[in-house]
Amino acid sequence: MERTLQLIRNICGHNYQMFTEYLWPTFGFDFEAQNENEVGDVDTLSDLNEIEEKMKMEVEEELKKEKQLEEELKNAENHAKTLLKRLKGLEQKQMTNSEQQKTDQKALNAMKKYQKQQQQTIDALTQKLKGGHPVTLRIFPHSVLFGKANERNLVDQNYNA
Repeated sequence: MERTLQLIRNICGHNYQMFTEYLWPTFGFDFEAQNENEVGDVDTLSDLNEIEEKMKMEVEEELKKEKQLEEELKNAENHAKTLLKRLKGLEQKQMTNSEQQKTDQKALNAMKKYQKQQQQTIDALTQKLKGGHPVTLRIFPHSVLFGKANERNLVDQNYNA
């Protein structure tokens, strides 16, 4: 038995205590029940070879699992990088859209102001026509929005009215 324990100590190294407490019982051995008379040297050596082979297989399985986990971690990191790139692109697009929206809002405000001026001019012309006063047309520089033909039509309509 002492030789068996010595072989196990040599195989397990500093993990001998862990082996004897946790792994040895999983192989169906009971330290308390075994003594030198029950197990011969040949049986002990073959048992140790079996144990060593099982341990090697378990270590190989654990290494495979570890490699698989490392690969999964690497894939997750790559996926996270891809998502981060996509997020940055979306943020840039949102910033561009926000700037465009500000520009559009400024143009809309200018258009509303222009429309208000036009309505005031129309109201003033209507008031003058009701009062019988001569009509004086002011042509705004914003007439470019409506084109020259529309400007002339407005003048012609007011004189023909």
